[in-house]
Amino acid sequence: DNLRETLRASARFFPIAAAVRPFSTAPFWAALLNILRDEDEAEEGQDRSSLNVLASGSANGNGGGAGQVVFGAAEVQDRLQALAADMKRRMTKRRPTSTLRFKITPELEIAVQSFILVREAPKPKMVTLHAQTNQEVRVHSALVSADNADILQRVDARAFAVSNAPADRHPKVVFSTEELGAVKAVCGSGIAVLGFKPRSCLQDFHNVGHSLFLRPAEKVVKGSTAAFTALHRALLKTDRIAIARYRRHKNTLPSLVALLAQEEVMDQGEQIEPEGIHMIPLPWANDVRSPETEEAAVGKGKVVPAEPAQVDAAKALITVLHTEDWGTGCLHNPSLVRHFEVLQALALGEEPPRQLQQDSTEPGSEQVKAQAKPEVAAFKALVQVPVPGFAEGSPAKKGGTKRKADAEGGPDLSISEQYAAIDWQANIANGKIKMMTIPMLKVYCLYHKLKQTGNKGELVERIMQHAQSR
Repeated sequence: DNLRETLRASARFFPIAAAVRPFSTAPFWAALLNILRDEDEAEEGQDRSSLNVLASGSANGNGGGAGQVVFGAAEVQDRLQALAADMKRRMTKRRPTSTLRFKITPELEIAVQSFILVREAPKPKMVTLHAQTNQEVRVHSALVSADNADILQRVDARAFAVSNAPADRHPKVVFSTEELGAVKAVCGSGIAVLGFKPRSCLQDFHNVGHSLFLRPAEKVVKGSTAAFTALHRALLKTDRIAIARYRRHKNTLPSLVALLAQEEVMDQGEQIEPEGIHMIPLPWANDVRSPETEEAAVGKGKVVPAEPAQVDAAKALITVLHTEDWGTGCLHNPSLVRHFEVLQALALGEEPPRQLQQDSTEPGSEQVKAQAKPEVAAFKALVQVPVPGFAEGSPAKKGGTKRKADAEGGPDLSISEQYAAIDWQANIANGKIKMMTIPMLKVYCLYHKLKQTGNKGELVERIMQHAQSR
């Protein structure tokens, strides 16, 4: 009991394969296994069934009389392989992203390490090589003085000025390095607990960035493991989360985070989920938006709620297309797959494939038609809204919405007004057309249905040629 409660250690059982004659395991192990067995815990782990069999002394595996349990060589080999895989996983060095001070109370401060469990896999960055030596070229930046072009080793002061403002009314403000650091130092670096809330208060949409996984750093501050474990168990027992302030280092801005405890999950003796605390970034009050109240998001018209029949049709469609065997590790990033396919082909001197060999993110159109054709048709018939200006069954046009032409089939009314407001003949004759802006030149091109591509010089030349040909 002390082994389990204090050190949180568990006993692993590895049976001995009978080489010559059956080995009577029950008399040897029954007394110890009955002590190690915990009736309050759920029956999970790869050792639980073996412990129950051995403690009861019943026969299992390849046979044997009462009080004998015989394990075959295959089962022993599987257990040893699982042990080797578990040891390899535990021996793999975990690289923390940072080591932080964790202030639980004003009088209690421990050290924790942060880890990234899930992270976007980027493409490898391109490296610039020297043309003669083929060595990597490194970029070094330096500050150059505006007076004598000397390289400055250290900047003792920085000036800030308001852009597009008169210098007499808004002069430059000069800060020293110490003053600038004092302005940025809103609070100290690390994690500071502000309070606790029920776990139900944390919603999925509150997450505004990548979460970090916290584990105690006993080597940095002694006693961190005990305090961290006590806080972790208290959060799980009370079903609460901690609200804290987080600042990685002195050059970053503070952020609001939620500390969500996670219990260790085991499956057949293997760890599926580690034990620790998730640190989830939360939005500040300035970051919260309400698009449902803005006219730009919902439009000037009244928001029409969905009808019950439409909701039922959507539920039926979701139920039919539900994927049972899908997981976060099932799909590969098609961009990365394509990148490495081309990279491998170029390294082998082969012709790169024209397109991706297999894209797992492509929707299965044929499968959807075969599986949910009636539900798709019913949902489409209930929610389809006719598009103004298009005949029923006609394909949708690409691009933006164009302005309607006038009744005589001429150019757009606004373009006509803009064109009539300018004396084009006089501007062309005295050369002032070269001083006109590009949008004004495009008004002439739109009115006379000329090409609008090219720079300003090409537009002027095109307009002058058109005026001479008239």
